[in-house]
Amino acid sequence: MEVWRAIPAALFGAGGVVAVLVSMAMARDRRGATHLTVAATGLVVLIVVAGLTLAIAGLLPVLVGWGMVFLLAMALLAMMHAH
Repeated sequence: MEVWRAIPAALFGAGGVVAVLVSMAMARDRRGATHLTVAATGLVVLIVVAGLTLAIAGLLPVLVGWGMVFLLAMALLAMMHAH
């Protein structure tokens, strides 16, 4: 894998782990949330992040990968600010 694909994929994967944790925390804070709903939320976000990370690493153009890294960073900032 080329370096210019590996770097955005690694950054997206690292940001994705944070997104999983933040989404699970937000799911836990909802009224009436059970352990199952929190775990399901984490699993869904993890699967989506893993799929997008693999797409960035191998399928998508490099600029699209960097754009997705930027969008994930902005989404994480908004999620943490709202939380």
